[in-house]
Amino acid sequence: METVYGYKRIINLVNKNGLKTKKGNLFGINSIKTILEKPTYDGFIDVENIKIGMK
Repeated sequence: METVYGYKRIINLVNKNGLKTKKGNLFGINSIKTILEKPTYDGFIDVENIKIGMK
């Protein structure tokens, strides 16, 4: 069975473990959402509209 985490749970885990944004702030919904939705962070790059998997 797969465990599913919501934004708030992820934020709490990340902040509880002392991780900070590149500006040194605590993570919030927008920063976590950006990370989860950005294809580059998922291991893909877009070269001339062709997705290349980096995993």
